[in-house]
Amino acid sequence: MPSLKGNKDLFNIDGQFRSKTAFIEKFIPSHIKVHLIGHSFGTCQSLDLIRNPKIKKQIQKCYLLFPTFERRKGTKSAKSFNKMYTFYNLIGFALAILFSKLPRILRVFIFSIYLMVKGTDLEYVDSYVMAAETGVMEKS
Repeated sequence: MPSLKGNKDLFNIDGQFRSKTAFIEKFIPSHIKVHLIGHSFGTCQSLDLIRNPKIKKQIQKCYLLFPTFERRKGTKSAKSFNKMYTFYNLIGFALAILFSKLPRILRVFIFSIYLMVKGTDLEYVDSYVMAAETGVMEKS
């Protein structure tokens, strides 16, 4: 990651947008469809990407989330939901850890079946396997 010193334009809003645009144009082939996921400021970035005609052709779907859910935290209905969410989140993380302990060939096989059922090209199987590694899960 570049240093902030002398590179402030890389870290401002326009710099972040240019960085994401350059990444998509350089590393994602034009025939590959892209799903954009944005929360809060990421939603704004996603909407800006949609306005780019070259990138717009590649976008298959957008998932845009807003932080209004976070404001519900103190309400009565949210308290029970938060407990349930925490419980399911822990179970999901535990299952992800167990899944990551399986031999790689078995993880590839499981994700290959999943992708075939979903009708998705198998070229993405390595991305799924990498995303399901515990190091990645711990950072999310």
